Amino acid sequence: MSKAALSFSPFNQQTFVSITDTTKISGYEQMLGHKFQDNDLDVVSGTATMRSQQVRQLVLVRNGSASAIAGGAALNWVSSYWGTRVQACPAGAAIRCFAPSVINGSTSNTIPVDAYFLATFYGPVSALSDGTTITVNDSITTSATAGRVRTEYGLGGGSVFSSVSPSAAVTNVTAATAFTINQYTFPANALQAGDAIRVRGACPITWNTGTLTLQILIGSTVVGTTGAVTNATGDAFTFDAEINVRTAGASGTIVASGTYVDGVPGTATAREFTPLASTAIDTTATQLISVVATWGTANAGNSVVLAQLDIQKFNTAIVGTRAAVALETVAGTGTPTQVRVTAICLW
Repeated sequence: MSKAALSFSPFNQQTFVSITDTTKISGYEQMLGHKFQDNDLDVVSGTATMRSQQVRQLVLVRNGSASAIAGGAALNWVSSYWGTRVQACPAGAAIRCFAPSVINGSTSNTIPVDAYFLATFYGPVSALSDGTTITVNDSITTSATAGRVRTEYGLGGGSVFSSVSPSAAVTNVTAATAFTINQYTFPANALQAGDAIRVRGACPITWNTGTLTLQILIGSTVVGTTGAVTNATGDAFTFDAEINVRTAGASGTIVASGTYVDGVPGTATAREFTPLASTAIDTTATQLISVVATWGTANAGNSVVLAQLDIQKFNTAIVGTRAAVALETVAGTGTPTQVRVTAICLW
């Protein structure tokens, strides 16, 4: 049984009133910012479907931007119109509410400039995604494209990858070889200015002769290297590196630094990686985090395994400004996909 709407609303939550309807402008202007409640439903081609048993918290707003608003877009306030006029939320800004994903019976319709409509500021909505992989319980923030959202891997950030088993051994070769399995790929546009990526791991060694070099890479860029080290059986490498994204985009930039330890556990000495100066990175493309081993001598007695790897991603710029949490992922129409979220928007 459907829940009844808990308060009067000026019109259906998935329609809008155009500014051209001059007889209603004065009344709607006076109601801007008023809050309402209604059922969590979608009305597509005249058919109403209850999406959940939750009730949405809505606010009457006006499209105060210079362009139409897409269905499911993340929104924030237009300057000088706090709480009443909205625009597609710019990257890095706090999400205040979401446009309905179904507009006038279709997921492809948009909300015209100056139109009045009901936006969701609390409750389930289908938000526009920038195409990155978003899973249940991920935090959602604005993406590089205004109005779209992306995952933040938890409030402010957290582990995006943690190994559950050791990699295959790199042995008896001199070619630079990436450890398999224990790798992680950041989706296109997942990295933004201000992001920090922490890469930590451990590599136990079986040694017979020659040297071993370990490198940490993002894409093809080496962000930390041990240089050629002469080891002994029973030695181990551990490392802790941080990559900072200074600018995003096709011509983005990163810097990096960190430490590593090699030798007999308990007696080994920590050393610093040579810091990576500002280096180009394309954050609009996928970026693979990997660890590469290079033996100086091919010998069957030389073997190294990436036994542990943990990769974390943080963005200090958005700590405390979480706007929504993913409830479920759903197939959308076209690109990008729509992501079902529970809006917990800042007011």
